[in-house]
Amino acid sequence: MKTLTILFVVFVFILGISPQDSSAMTLYNNEPKLKVMVEAFHDFNYEKIDDISVYVSHKDIELNDDLEFKTYKEIIEQNFQNLNYSITNQYEDADYLVEIDYGIDYQESYSNYPVYRYVKPKEKTIFESKKNNFEFKIQTKAPSGRILVGYRTFKDSFYSRHLYMDIYSIDTNQKIYQGKADSDGKIKSLPYVINGLAYALFNDFPGINSVLYTYEIGEDIYNPEAYLQRQNNKFLKIQDRKIRNW
Repeated sequence: MKTLTILFVVFVFILGISPQDSSAMTLYNNEPKLKVMVEAFHDFNYEKIDDISVYVSHKDIELNDDLEFKTYKEIIEQNFQNLNYSITNQYEDADYLVEIDYGIDYQESYSNYPVYRYVKPKEKTIFESKKNNFEFKIQTKAPSGRILVGYRTFKDSFYSRHLYMDIYSIDTNQKIYQGKADSDGKIKSLPYVINGLAYALFNDFPGINSVLYTYEIGEDIYNPEAYLQRQNNKFLKIQDRKIRNW
C-alpha cells in the first residue's frame, strides 16, 4: 500500500501537479456555462482589414495606466490580431481608435410564487388562528382540491458583468462601431469571466448590424486555467478513491 502511494505521488509530479494543488478548488463552480448577450452597431467596411492598425485605450483616458485595464487591453489586442489587424502603441500611427469600458454590478431580483393549500372534501376552513380571545378563520365555499391562499416572495442575487467597445476612424474622427457584451450570473469576479465577454464580442465580429446575439460559453473557453484545474481535481479524486479501495 505504501509503495502504491509513493508511485501515485510520483505520477502526479510527472503530470506537473503538486500535492498542494490537488486539494485546491477553482474559485467558482456554479456557472459552467457563461451566458453572454452581444449587440453591435457598425458603419464601416470590414472587407479590407490588411494593414489596418488599431490603438486600444480605456474610454476614460486617465485609466490607461491602470493595471486592470492593461490586463484587459492585452485580451482585446489579441482578439484583433486574430482578425489580422495590427496593434500599435502610438495613437498617431493608428487607423482606428478602440475604446473599451467594463464593469461589474451587484443586482437583486424578486419573484412571487403562488402558495396553495389542498382542501379535503366537506372542509371549509382553510386557515385558522387563535390568540387570547380573538379567533380568525378563512373559509371557502369552493369544492375540494387545490386553492390559492397567497404568494411567497423569493430574492435572488446575481452580478451583471459587461464589456463595451467603441471604434473610431482616426482619419474622419467618426464612430464606426459600437458593441456591447453583457452577462448576468453568480460569479462576482470580472477577471474570471472577461475572456468569455471578449470571446462573445469577437466571435462573429462585427456581426449583423443591430442584431442581438446570445452565446453560451463553456468554462474551457472563458477561463481555461480554472477548467484545467477542475479537471485535475477530478482526476486526483478518482485516483484517491481507487487507492482507498485498493
